[in-house]
Amino acid sequence: MKNKIFKTLAIFGLSVIAWNCSGDPASPIKEHNEIIANGKPALEVDQSCWMLIAGTQIFLIVPNADGTFSVTDEHSIPVGAFDATTASIIDAAGTPVVTNVDLTQLPVVNPDKTISYIDGSKATIDGKTILLPGGIDPNAGTSVPVVLSSSSAGPLIVASSSSVAKPTSATATSSSQKAEDPKPASSSSKAPEEGKIGSITYKGSLSQTVAKGGAISPITFSGLKSHPSRQSWNLWSINDSDCKYDESAKTFTINGTVSKDISAGEVSETWIMDGTAVTLTVEVTDGSSTTKKSSSSQKEAKSSSSTAKSSSAQTATSSATTTTSSASNNSGTSAKSKLKYISGGRSGKGWATRYWDCCKPHCSWPEHAHGNYSKQCTNKGTKESTDWGGGSICSGGGLMTCTSQIPIVIDDSLAYAFAAVPAADGGSCGKCYALAFDGRGKYERKTNHIRLEGKILVVMATNIGGDVQQGQFDVMIPGGGVGLFNGCSSMGWGKQGEQYGGLLSECEKEAGTAGNLLTKRKECLAKKCESSFANDAKAKEGCMFLATWMEAAGNPTHNYKEVECPPELKAQY
Repeated sequence: MKNKIFKTLAIFGLSVIAWNCSGDPASPIKEHNEIIANGKPALEVDQSCWMLIAGTQIFLIVPNADGTFSVTDEHSIPVGAFDATTASIIDAAGTPVVTNVDLTQLPVVNPDKTISYIDGSKATIDGKTILLPGGIDPNAGTSVPVVLSSSSAGPLIVASSSSVAKPTSATATSSSQKAEDPKPASSSSKAPEEGKIGSITYKGSLSQTVAKGGAISPITFSGLKSHPSRQSWNLWSINDSDCKYDESAKTFTINGTVSKDISAGEVSETWIMDGTAVTLTVEVTDGSSTTKKSSSSQKEAKSSSSTAKSSSAQTATSSATTTTSSASNNSGTSAKSKLKYISGGRSGKGWATRYWDCCKPHCSWPEHAHGNYSKQCTNKGTKESTDWGGGSICSGGGLMTCTSQIPIVIDDSLAYAFAAVPAADGGSCGKCYALAFDGRGKYERKTNHIRLEGKILVVMATNIGGDVQQGQFDVMIPGGGVGLFNGCSSMGWGKQGEQYGGLLSECEKEAGTAGNLLTKRKECLAKKCESSFANDAKAKEGCMFLATWMEAAGNPTHNYKEVECPPELKAQY
């Protein structure tokens, strides 16, 4: 935003009139026209920001580079700040003047003097319609792909918040809002190409085919006003240190190497450049048709594994879950729609923690499995065993958790995993529950948690925990914390992080509380996964699930419902 002299605004007791999408396709634009007609000045901004109307006052909520938010009036004069923790606009004295602010329901003012609405419509600041809801060209009557600077498309980073719903990832925009990929080149595309996205020009291919272990063709963007922010961490081996921003030349170059451990298939990575979402898509090849990427995040708690109970107890720090790739070709919507909820099955609210103690699962013991045995393994978790009466490695035996039971990623919004449930639910062996994340955390709410909203993790019970509470699911993720019992010493792995919370708990402390915690925590965790599981590709993939699909979010809260177990989980159970 343009810097002006601070002027305190005397606004008290104002009710929020947020733009919402109604059945009237033109209603957001119509309301904006009425505001303009009342003598409000043209809204000149130098970066995309959310706009909220409270009474007769216009507020512009501006994301800062350090993850905080400034608030100005319609003249770009500072009037306070947005407190994401309380979802409130506060004045200079820290007094709330507008509460219950939901950024995902607000339109976004763009530097080109246009306003993007959450229903896909777009207008100039003087009320001229550019697009109708759904991105429909009012003249042609067809859908038009547009580059959105809208909270619903996720280009603006949301910091920690207790009541602000998450902005959708730019790689998974809503059906009516699609981030533009400027005519991507064919899959191999080594030849440079030039294009323009908004005011940003680029040279290089935004769609490439790269073999595992190979380098991407660099892409250079010009005309940038500030350092781009990274919105995802799917191509986790492409480090921020490989991507250079030249402040004097106003250029940004994406460079790096695709890891040999990334699953084959299409993987996308998104950066926000001056408020615009820009996505690099890489088709990773190795001769396999598998297409999924690993993902991100949950947290700690104990769980038990039979005679020697596995556990990973809770703390105020967080993190969690594991992942493997899946060959499923379902889209997020169609895949989730195929989940079969059990009528009269268990349901409620709770939170997800994480652990991986290598112990023999509770559901691998005859007295608990009742014939429905969970897999157990020897040989560092790689060779299945049917010696159901054999002892756990955590109590001097030789049987342990199979590394094949890491999480399974179906798509960006659906994944499967195994978990421990409360000891009181000892009869839950082989039952499945869909955890629908609500964008919050049990102990904190950061952007990491917000990015999880709308995702579903289906877990299958293989274990119990004496300290796992009702509503809590302790998800099995390598590097998630060993808890009370550590059977992993024979695995040859590196450091497993804190006893409760594992590698992510370390990263939460190392990342601190300021700045872009989404990127800092994910980057830290990816590096620790790479180091701790350098000699075990399967365990590393599971660890990376927490850093990617789970967004490095600790102790995310959810609503859960019992479902029929998907075949992918049954096959690994």
